[in-house]
Amino acid sequence: MDPGVGAGYRPDVLRTRFRAALAVLVLAVLAATALAVAEAVGAFPTTGERLSALLWLAGWVLLAWGAVLGVATLVRLLRAGRRTDAALAALGLACLLLVAVLHPLAGSGGAAA
Repeated sequence: MDPGVGAGYRPDVLRTRFRAALAVLVLAVLAATALAVAEAVGAFPTTGERLSALLWLAGWVLLAWGAVLGVATLVRLLRAGRRTDAALAALGLACLLLVAVLHPLAGSGGAAA
């Protein structure tokens, strides 16, 4: 008998929850990449400031959506008792926190002391 068969077993829901936890981690990586590239592009005087600003904005939007999705996913997974998937969502949230600390919203520009 399949160990997953029983009351409340829905493989489509379990896969969706895993994908949501994985999406949090992917959003963290995308946000980190966008913010790092924005910082690198902004260091060159020949490149336009528009590209740097656009990448910076995209990085923070990805970071914000990742945080929203991460908290919602973590709460749902913990309530459902899915500890392994919840650990993946928590890892994604930790990565988002690290990105936010490494790329502060204000105070990291050239005018900072």
